[in-house]
Amino acid sequence: MTVNKRAFTLIEAAVGAALFLLVIGIAMGMFSQAPKDEAHLTKKLNLYAEARRAYFDMTEEMKLGTEILQPSINGSTPFVLFTNVTYEIIGYYVRKNPKDPKKRELCRVNFNEKDSKPVVLCDKIQELRFTRKGRREIAVRMSLSDKNLAKPNPKAKSNALAMFNSITLRNTLNAM
Repeated sequence: MTVNKRAFTLIEAAVGAALFLLVIGIAMGMFSQAPKDEAHLTKKLNLYAEARRAYFDMTEEMKLGTEILQPSINGSTPFVLFTNVTYEIIGYYVRKNPKDPKKRELCRVNFNEKDSKPVVLCDKIQELRFTRKGRREIAVRMSLSDKNLAKPNPKAKSNALAMFNSITLRNTLNAM
């Protein structure tokens, strides 16, 4: 009587172990990359939230303003001067960071204060543009650069976030 035993050969066992280790290695690589991706995404979302907050605060203060001083009508400048609801002269502009010239910051300055030092609202600003449309209207365009956070992505055309808004001053003084 012959007994036909079916068993794995040493070669089959080695190939099976190699495939198992390959699958485990790929899974470990995916799971080890996840915390880095999460940290990167969290930084990027915080940057965008900071920029949106600064943009919102700036545009809301401008809406409550009484008069646009700069830019002139049909003019476009990288800064704005206006009087706010309490008739203080306020300016918004982008400057290079004194400590890191590669970074640009959105600043607000109140010219009515004795020591009118700029307050930094957001860094990593790429561009800020104000275009005056009329006596009470102004268009604001701000683009945000996240070059320090961005991962190289060949499919992405740009790693910048752009915000655009057209503002009409609500409390404009009547022409005399």
